[in-house]
Amino acid sequence: MEDCVEGFGVFAVPVADQKSQRLQTHAHFDCDLQRDAGVVVDGVVTDLRELREMRLPVFARGTSLLTTKRLGRGDGGVGRTVSCGGAVVRPGDLVLADDNGVLVISPRIAADVLARALASDRAEPALLARLRAGESPLTVLSD
Repeated sequence: MEDCVEGFGVFAVPVADQKSQRLQTHAHFDCDLQRDAGVVVDGVVTDLRELREMRLPVFARGTSLLTTKRLGRGDGGVGRTVSCGGAVVRPGDLVLADDNGVLVISPRIAADVLARALASDRAEPALLARLRAGESPLTVLSD
């Protein structure tokens, strides 16, 4: 988390509610590679090799060989509130993602969330040491 804070910048992250659709590189993919830091899709992606070659982080529910080339563009748009993975994502929300998942934070509470996350990171080595020493996870995590 601290590495993220030191290198923090503001980037656009398209978030798509596509439960019944797919994301692919050449259709329905309005990403600006110069601007966007990644893509979050509540659905699956295709063209995985091409997406990896683009070096654009993509967070999705999975992959599919099915394509959406022949489907209409739907009612998508930029700057809209969407539901993604059960979370409401509003324009301006902060989207943090890594191999463990995706977190959406309202800018109103970002400073508090960051302070708590950094405190948790500082406490973790001591908790892990107690667990390695054989202490019960219930005891360690209840303190």
